[in-house]
Formats: sequence, structure tokens, C-alpha cells
Amino acid sequence: ADEENKKNVTSDMLARLSAKISTSYEEIEDAGQPFIIDGDSLLVDALASPSIDWSYGANLVQLLYQLERRLDQLLQSERRFTLVFFDILKNVWRRPSHVLAREMFIKHAP
Repeated sequence: ADEENKKNVTSDMLARLSAKISTSYEEIEDAGQPFIIDGDSLLVDALASPSIDWSYGANLVQLLYQLERRLDQLLQSERRFTLVFFDILKNVWRRPSHVLAREMFIKHAP
């Protein structure tokens, strides 16, 4: 029961975070200004995508595609950014598939 409660708390937290995610990086007027993108926030944004279906297990290829697409859109518009991941946030991820997705994204990211 305790493990199930932890999963529910994590799911609730991700749902609240994804509801608050904005695509403000797409609204930056000056494409020449460098900025930082939090990789975990980008991952939450991609996980909230309707094209990601977790009902039958991890859909990691589609998830990585969504993440690559978001980063490619920024690169195509000549945005200068640094993608960062904070070690302290790795403890937020509880589902093994999400932990794996985060690690794959870190290894795969430019």
C-alpha cells in the first residue's frame, strides 16, 4: 500500500507540473539571447504529450523523438541554449520507466 501511495503521489505531482509547463522558450523574442533549459522540465512536457501512450509499457522511442523534436525546433530557429539536468531532481522520478527515460535523455541529449 505504501509503494502504491508513492506512485500516486508521483503521478499527481507530474500531472500538476505538466499543467504548469509553458512553452515560454518558444516565445523568446531575441533568438540571439542564450538561455538555459531544464532537462527535467522538458521531459515532463514531453511525457504530457498526447502521442505518448504508457498504457502498454514504456514508449521510449516516441518519447525521445518528442524530446528531439522540441530541441530541434529551437536549433532550427537558431536559439542558443544550454540543456541542464540537476542531480537533485533525479530523486523526483519514481516510475522505473521514467527514470530510464531520464537517463536515456541525458545520454542522448546534445
